[in-house]
Amino acid sequence: MAELFEKVVKEFPNDVELVVTWIRNELRRSLNYHKVNLYESGINEKHMIELIKLIKDEVISQKIAKELIDELVINRGKKLPTEIVEEKGLKVIKDDNFLEKAVEQAINENQKAVEDYLSGKKEALNFLVGQVMKLTKGRAEPKKVVELLRQKLVK
Repeated sequence: MAELFEKVVKEFPNDVELVVTWIRNELRRSLNYHKVNLYESGINEKHMIELIKLIKDEVISQKIAKELIDELVINRGKKLPTEIVEEKGLKVIKDDNFLEKAVEQAINENQKAVEDYLSGKKEALNFLVGQVMKLTKGRAEPKKVVELLRQKLVK
């Protein structure tokens, strides 16, 4: 695991924390859950570099990345992250029209949270973001969702 970390961090010297998160935390979590060691998983630096690049380039969300790391462990590293993303259609949704519809649906279906937000309970916004994420199966870009929700809720 340390060797893997060293190889990956060379590719992302300014993002050590990100590398730590995805190797020490998420990869280890998945290996433990699936009762597989790193060697058995077939995952190498190519897999992790590609995964982190997909996250940094906002091609996939953090939520999708967690699913993706599980897929890598399950298929024993036989496929690279980009192959899995393409096969399963896991890219982040950036289509404004699609996201606006999901935001409007979340607003319409959760009037209590809307009222709470408008009355000053800022944490209600997080609930609404969660609802949009649920509607988009975790594929919406969270920052864009927050922006759209704020725009719609002030009207």
